[in-house]
Amino acid sequence: MSAAIGVLRRQNDNLTDLHLRELERRQALFSLNTNLSRELRESAENNTLLWAQSQELLEQSALRNSENLELRVAAERVRSQNKECERVMRNLTGAQENAQNFRREVAELRNSSQHLQGELTSLDFYCPVVNQTTQERRCRSCEDGWNHFRSKCYFFSRDSNSWAHGRTQCLSQGADLLVINSREEQRFVFGMSWRLHPEERAWVGMTDAETEGEWRWVDGSLVRDNVQYWVQRADGSSEPDDWRVSDEQGEDCGHIDTVETELSCWMDAPCHAHFRWICEKAL
Repeated sequence: MSAAIGVLRRQNDNLTDLHLRELERRQALFSLNTNLSRELRESAENNTLLWAQSQELLEQSALRNSENLELRVAAERVRSQNKECERVMRNLTGAQENAQNFRREVAELRNSSQHLQGELTSLDFYCPVVNQTTQERRCRSCEDGWNHFRSKCYFFSRDSNSWAHGRTQCLSQGADLLVINSREEQRFVFGMSWRLHPEERAWVGMTDAETEGEWRWVDGSLVRDNVQYWVQRADGSSEPDDWRVSDEQGEDCGHIDTVETELSCWMDAPCHAHFRWICEKAL
């Protein structure tokens, strides 16, 4: 009897073990099924999200295609406008060249007119009309030792002395130191100075003794910006420079130097220096 009970107990234990293992297997299957269900749901959700994203990408692609088309149309419009701008620029360049040529011709005509007017004025001064009915003219000239140009007479001294002495000599002859009013007058004076006294210096009627750097002519007028012929050197230096190394009083009186060129020959120097001088007076 005891043996039978022992057998039954062992069988019961075996069945219990089998039952427990079955429960564990079912529990594992249930857990696996749960995981698979969750993964399936997540996969479905991901698929839904991916589908939505793919739809959004399709919409964006369609939008970009539309934008690209608009950009191509805009680019074509810009190219067309650029071609039109190039055509307008070519026309404008041609018009500017024509305008420059026209302005140059006008300037040449104006210079010719001014020259003719100067010649006519000179003629009226040198040879004034003495009979209005017959338009007879009677010519006059500068006194001996003087040279005439247009409506003025010019004296180029042989002696040398200070600026003040030269001016005194001019005033004593009813004249004054030279005042240069035009490029033509500058060229005439330089040419005469060079022919009479080459490579020498001559006082003219300008000074900044009253206010340093403010150059004035002896008639009180300022030296104009458009009528200035100061020396301009190749090394970049220029006149006036008020050089004080050799004279602490500086350089306050102007002269021309025929060693230089006709339109770059003005220099400043100490007023007590000894140079020739140039006088001028009206006819």
